[in-house]
Amino acid sequence: MLRFLPPCFPEPVPKSYGAGGLLGMAFAGLGPAGAAVFTNPFDVAKVRMQLQGEAQSGGEKAYKGSFDCIWKTYTSEGIAGTQRGLQAAVLRE
Repeated sequence: MLRFLPPCFPEPVPKSYGAGGLLGMAFAGLGPAGAAVFTNPFDVAKVRMQLQGEAQSGGEKAYKGSFDCIWKTYTSEGIAGTQRGLQAAVLRE
């Protein structure tokens, strides 16, 4: 019965397939790190808006939305304030 089955060997991998191994690994790491740079200000805004709800009970909120939070953080602390925690976000990716 087994002699009627076709042989099940994997197809050979072309030699050019693994030519850019290290370069491919570098680009695979740079993609998520670049995405973290663009999404980190929104993560900072999310955390600050969550904390303002815990800190102020019944008072007027400091931020109206995420873009308002990012803008106020940028004007008061600069780009370093909007990218706070970037190292941890890049290492997480």
